[in-house]
Amino acid sequence: MRLLQALYPQDPRILQLNAIFTKEKKTALDQTEFFVAKFGEIRTKMANISLLAKRGKWQDLQKQTKSLEEFAISLSPIYGRVDYVQNLIKEGDLEAARNELEILKERLNNLSWEIAVIEQDILDVNKDLK
Repeated sequence: MRLLQALYPQDPRILQLNAIFTKEKKTALDQTEFFVAKFGEIRTKMANISLLAKRGKWQDLQKQTKSLEEFAISLSPIYGRVDYVQNLIKEGDLEAARNELEILKERLNNLSWEIAVIEQDILDVNKDLK
């Protein structure tokens, strides 16, 4: 995108493409940030569950583990969804499988944006160190 903007800074097609690109990137990074934040929450919950188990507070522990299960399901946006899509196909529910596959592709795309940002951050830091 940077190269196209440098070569054709006033071209309306490039400006429109850049706007779309920027919006898609922001959406992808926001979704990834959401899942990363949820991962941090789950680590805290695990520590709380461990403490409840040590103290023998079984009723509270049971409530926390249910919450943990819900978190685990939401935190498995890639592998869990692959498994789910495969099961839908085996069950013959192809319409639902197609819909879930679209969600999976979107999440993979969003994750690829985050990977690109991280790679660029590494390159930038590496340049600063030289």
